[in-house]
Amino acid sequence: MPKKVADTTPRRARERTGTLERAGSWPDGSPRWRGRVRLEDGTKSERFDVPRKNSRNEATARAWLATIQAGEDESGELLAIKRDAARKHAAEIVAPHDLETADAWFLRYVTHRSADVRTKDMRDHWRRWISPVLGDKPIRALARADAEAVRNGLDDAIRAGKLRPKSAQNMWGTLTRAMKEATSSKDPTLRVFELSPCVNVQPPIKGESRRKAFFYPKEIVALVTCEAIPLASRFTYACAAYLGLRPNELAALRWSDVQAGAPSLVHVSSAVDWDSGESKAPKTSAGIRIVPVPKGIERWLAHERAKHGPADLVCPLVAAHGKHRIAGIFRADLAIAGVNDPRLFRSDRVWMPVGFRSLRDTYATWLAVAGVNPGAMQRRLGHKSFEMSAHYAKVAEDLSGTLGEVFPEVFPVYQAGPAVDQPGQSVDQNAIGPERCQGVTGGGAGNRTRVRELRSQPSTRVSGLLHRPGSRRPAGSSQGYSPV
Repeated sequence: MPKKVADTTPRRARERTGTLERAGSWPDGSPRWRGRVRLEDGTKSERFDVPRKNSRNEATARAWLATIQAGEDESGELLAIKRDAARKHAAEIVAPHDLETADAWFLRYVTHRSADVRTKDMRDHWRRWISPVLGDKPIRALARADAEAVRNGLDDAIRAGKLRPKSAQNMWGTLTRAMKEATSSKDPTLRVFELSPCVNVQPPIKGESRRKAFFYPKEIVALVTCEAIPLASRFTYACAAYLGLRPNELAALRWSDVQAGAPSLVHVSSAVDWDSGESKAPKTSAGIRIVPVPKGIERWLAHERAKHGPADLVCPLVAAHGKHRIAGIFRADLAIAGVNDPRLFRSDRVWMPVGFRSLRDTYATWLAVAGVNPGAMQRRLGHKSFEMSAHYAKVAEDLSGTLGEVFPEVFPVYQAGPAVDQPGQSVDQNAIGPERCQGVTGGGAGNRTRVRELRSQPSTRVSGLLHRPGSRRPAGSSQGYSPV
């Protein structure tokens, strides 16, 4: 077995450079390295050897792998190869038969769905929690008792503290959606029985939802006034905290949706589908709404609106990076700004640590502190039910008089920021200068500078590196793309 090398690269850099492992030595005794890059759909590529000239040591191998990752990020070549192989494999599968196992059927199911949505989470759920119970059983023989066995296993994991109730609900949702497809799919080859085994089976223990952390006004001010953070990022964080949109709603917001003047309003009518990248309706019908703009950000919004066309995105960073990568960037910027109160990063059975979506929770809490009535809060947040908004009022009552002024004025920090705010001057939304990482502790943010420099180098073709003699699988094998 190849010896895996501990990866001490910070998380954000690791997401961009893939993984590296030691694979013995070359004939001349020099170290031999094997790498994998991360694809856009969240999975990894096949393993490939790092060229001998780039294998002098781990540092040079990682630097070369970063250029490969940059090329894949730009071209998506490996992901296209993977999907072509998956489609070819699906075309070779014959019609279902009585002895087809649940694992084999699920492989066909996720292959069928992979063209439309990301299936990484579904595959992980099935592999870890469902396949050990159902995987080797014939799919057509599954019954209610089998679904109950999966449910009981999730309940046991919750009681043992190995799984949180919310996560168990996600695992259960993967099973119920798959069984519904096995009953009523538009693809007749996926329909294997008349009645889903999950019908009338109660779900796993729901439990209490973890409480969501939020920011104090002084912490948001510290974040958006930190000049070591690019201005485009600071503006994005201010919009998220002062408008309270969901991340996918913020990613779809255009300047034509922003009404300047008195009153200043934001019209929310679309959201980005993270799987397909296309715009869609918000999460619920209540998500179509009009949000008043707090005075603390009115001037900043008006200043930016004058520089852009109606079709331009208000927060292109969110659309460009997606919900997962923007969360990593946001956490790194919190460290740079010195916003590091321990309460924000608690992660236990009661509290969730902060992420980019916590800016929406901050907005909701500030609304309650400002005395906005629960009905108006529900409408502004786009919640379907009153209960979803009610707990913010309880938090605000507990903290009454301790937060200070909510929605403070933040426009002056725009004038003091880096010189990229003049009309007609373009802003590189992805530019992250090395000065941003100086003096940062916790996570080794300074080590990311080299990766950022490498990402600007010309792309390197990587398809020819796959299935080399050192690869574990033969060329053309579809086994490497098993979704299970």
